[in-house]
Amino acid sequence: MARENVHAENGTVQFQRMDAEDLDLEKNSCDAALCALGLMYVPDPLQSVHEMYRVLKPGGRAGFAIWGERKNCGWAEIFPVVDKRVATDVWPIFFH
Repeated sequence: MARENVHAENGTVQFQRMDAEDLDLEKNSCDAALCALGLMYVPDPLQSVHEMYRVLKPGGRAGFAIWGERKNCGWAEIFPVVDKRVATDVWPIFFH
C-alpha cells in the first residue's frame, strides 16, 4: 500500500530487510516505524522496540501489532531449535 500511495503524497518510502534488534539506520532518520505481527518472533522484542524508537525523528510515529508473547505462540517449542540450526534468507526475522 505504501508503495502505491507514495506518489500521491510526494514522499519517499523505502523497504529494507535488516536485523530488527540492530537496525542499520542512523538515529533520527525515519518519520515512521511499523512492525506488523513480527515482534513476537525476535529473541529480544524490547530491544527491537528500542531500535525502532532510536531511528525515529522527533515527532515520528511507531506502530506495532502482535498476537502475543513469543512464549505463548502455538509453535514456541521450535524457536530454540530454529535459533540454533536454521540459517536462511526466507524470513530472517523468524529464522534469527
